[in-house]
Amino acid sequence: MSKTCLINRSYYLFLFLISCFFIACTQESKNRNSNNKALCNQIHQDSILSMDGVVHINSKGEFIFKSVQHNSEKRSSATYLIACDKNLKNYIENAYDTHLHLKNLNEQFWISIEGKYLTDNRINENDSTSFLFNFISLIDPIKL
Repeated sequence: MSKTCLINRSYYLFLFLISCFFIACTQESKNRNSNNKALCNQIHQDSILSMDGVVHINSKGEFIFKSVQHNSEKRSSATYLIACDKNLKNYIENAYDTHLHLKNLNEQFWISIEGKYLTDNRINENDSTSFLFNFISLIDPIKL
């Protein structure tokens, strides 16, 4: 077999593997979004919690939330916010970026959210919790 033929086969194999990886990542993202939407459809009106607090977006793009009630609920770990749909996620990312550009970096980013806990690890307060939200609004901390 010639050297050129081996290089061509390696090139096509590389392209095939990259394509498979991309398809797998896309499918995982779609599954996660459909799971979130299915969970959001299961949020009953009587199980909705409303909370006010501060959000930070970490380097992985995760929303880390600390509610005003955080200390009274004996939560020492982070609460991860999970958006019901992509529009909510994009909204908070864009508002957060705008906040960082327009405000003092030391000023906290305050929000009001509604949703329900997916995991609520108050038994072991070092474990994180996940909160699925279907409504979010920016708030002025002075009004609190």
